[in-house]
Amino acid sequence: ADATYASRDVVKLADPQVFAIKRLSDGAILAGTSPKGALYLARDGKITARTALPVDSIFDLLLLDEHTALVATGNPGRIYRVDLAKFGTAGVGAEKISDAKLLAVRGVTVFGEIRDRNVRRIALLADGRVAAGSAPKGNLYTFARDGGAPVILQENRDAEVTDLLPQPNGDLYATIVFA
Repeated sequence: ADATYASRDVVKLADPQVFAIKRLSDGAILAGTSPKGALYLARDGKITARTALPVDSIFDLLLLDEHTALVATGNPGRIYRVDLAKFGTAGVGAEKISDAKLLAVRGVTVFGEIRDRNVRRIALLADGRVAAGSAPKGNLYTFARDGGAPVILQENRDAEVTDLLPQPNGDLYATIVFA
């Protein structure tokens, strides 16, 4: 009302870059980092869960529902599905985990992979499919809501998908920066 603002630290993470954050329905914060590719869960200013995925970067987060998140990663270009209840009780792990069984114990499974190096953006389409945009080629993909192999919507070269905007009628707008 008086045209002022205040800022405060919510939580400090050990990783140098935070590329993605999402607030969960219970007020917790999910965060993805680079260059360690760590996924964090923070509650009340404290880190309650951390898992370093077998990737370099986490670029985007998407909540499918209050129990499930998708994580867009780079190097390699994968999307992981996260069971938020399992992940929330997994604790803070320091080591990078590449074993699929160990990741699953922590609530993390592979949702899908692309042939490009980075999944930069993900979005939920009106029909329930998941759209993904890549870099450094700038391709657009869709995945079934349950994951699996992608369908290529648009193929590019030397580009980066910087944002996705799904429409209620099923259309998808994408911002693509070409090199």
